[in-house]
Amino acid sequence: MKVHRLSEKNLIQIVTGKTLKPALCVIKFYSNGCSYCHNLKEHYQHIADSFSDDPGMYFFAFNIDDVPELPKQVSINGVPTICKINTGVSRPVIQTLKDPSDPDGLTWYHPADVLKFIKGSTK
Repeated sequence: MKVHRLSEKNLIQIVTGKTLKPALCVIKFYSNGCSYCHNLKEHYQHIADSFSDDPGMYFFAFNIDDVPELPKQVSINGVPTICKINTGVSRPVIQTLKDPSDPDGLTWYHPADVLKFIKGSTK
């Protein structure tokens, strides 16, 4: 499944409930200068590929370097950060993967934890 780069306009549409189509949107927030983000990219793509048969899921990546101030609806403490949002409702709930207690030295998040987090909201 393709990981789409998300624009600020589309991010705002998703987090404010302006996206009417019911779906699960998984978003990886990253920065070009973050080595964890760079190393996580391939794992995130493999995870997205594992959901290629699910038409109700979309995987996105949002570069925080493109936006000096993130929209107020999105609260992240650093990068990488992975969120999931169910769309098609007037007030989407943004769930954020918690920081690991034992971070992976290369990717910060353990890929298995990312997969478990995403599967926690699938059917």
